[in-house]
Amino acid sequence: MALARRRPTTVAIVLAGGRGERFWPRSRADLPKPFLPLLGERSLLQEAYARARMVADGGAVFVVTARAFAARVRRHLPDLEPDHLVVEPVGRDTAPALALAMATVRARVGEAVAVALPADHWVDDAAAFAAACRRAAAVAARTGGPVLLGVRPTRPETAYGYILPARASGRAGWAPVSAFREKPPAAEALRLMREGALWNAGVFAWRPEAYLEAVHRRLPAVARAAEALAAAGGRRGEGARAFAALEPVSVDHGLLEGAEGTCVVPGRFGWDDVGGWGALARLGDADAQANVVRGRALALECENVTVDSGAGRLVVAFGLRDAVVVDSADVVLVVARERAGDLKRVTAALRERGLGSYLARTGGAYTPEGARVVPKPWGREVWWAETERYLGKLLEVEPGQALSLQYHREKRETILVLSGAGRVTLGGGPPVPIGPGSRVDLPPGTVHRLEAGADGLTAVEVSTPEADDVVRLEDRYRRRTGRERATQKATRRSS
Repeated sequence: MALARRRPTTVAIVLAGGRGERFWPRSRADLPKPFLPLLGERSLLQEAYARARMVADGGAVFVVTARAFAARVRRHLPDLEPDHLVVEPVGRDTAPALALAMATVRARVGEAVAVALPADHWVDDAAAFAAACRRAAAVAARTGGPVLLGVRPTRPETAYGYILPARASGRAGWAPVSAFREKPPAAEALRLMREGALWNAGVFAWRPEAYLEAVHRRLPAVARAAEALAAAGGRRGEGARAFAALEPVSVDHGLLEGAEGTCVVPGRFGWDDVGGWGALARLGDADAQANVVRGRALALECENVTVDSGAGRLVVAFGLRDAVVVDSADVVLVVARERAGDLKRVTAALRERGLGSYLARTGGAYTPEGARVVPKPWGREVWWAETERYLGKLLEVEPGQALSLQYHREKRETILVLSGAGRVTLGGGPPVPIGPGSRVDLPPGTVHRLEAGADGLTAVEVSTPEADDVVRLEDRYRRRTGRERATQKATRRSS
């Protein structure tokens, strides 16, 4: 009697990276969109990871990112298995990133179907999304080719790609792809909608070995570099140098649009690629005049205006129509709503005029001479003073991250916010907004938690010298609760 063939393991691969330009100035080159809490308290990466765990068998989720973002991914995803973080030496777009991830999955999992998904999209029904992804994985296991996820359009969007399924395929729940159309003009987008085209959600399922075979055929240099780097465990060497020398190429243009046997599974859920500030108008909590306000801001006698204040200052928009106003620590952006999707022209102009430094993240990363840096899952502490009478620290909290809910038995401390914005919880009360100049005094026994907003938060903490007097009550990074001895005296002055 023939034995039934074992079903391949379904794994999920989350692509986490980007250039940080689509939500500039909130996003920056070293703080791209996936790491921002744009649509809630969790970052887009954290939301994508939660969906990916629903897709994968046994939580088999891999995350691929550039080395520059690896530590930040670990802070955002403390539950991620250590060997499931796939690190590129540098970002080279999605085709090389997925080649490295697929080679890693093939080596560590064996027979599998991988579902690749971006880290920076919005989905309104995670269960429906996961069901569609698993259906795509089942079709990919059967056909051996790539299976894309399509979403039924709700508007003639000109910034998305479209997938045309073959008519009368006779298949339940999926169809071969007859054509792709990338970012069509408005009239064509409307026609495509009427013809039954689907939005390309940027999600697909493919067997790792089949993906790598396609890369060998179409992009042989990518295949050689990715497989060499994977075989070396991501370590620096010839594979890393070859990978860094690759030209960037997307998986859509490099592989999918010319792949044989490409199919599509339609998904029944709300979806948005969160491609720019216009997405907040669609997805944010709007008032009766279609205004969306985030942070410490007001929109008075305005219509169809988005105001985003992440620097802690009060921002007031008065009498505006069809505009986006963004206030960050070092940049204020005011743009007509209809032009908010053209920010690449702004970032290009900044580079041309010698202002490219404003495309990198501001604040943080300053270490006074002789200071000791203590990495934390929420960011870092910079200890600039340690004496028998007091301690002085700089707290740099990453966007959307938070310290544990805690109290001190004996230590008394004062926190002064220097930049950014966020919230502080004191005792059993509700969180209170804080921004530059906010001062928080914490006598012994005061239960408290500090949280950063969309721009992160930098604060000075001065306290009495009881360094190890911290009792955690709740911690989102799953560190143990109870008394924390964060620093051993023997390592206080290692330098």
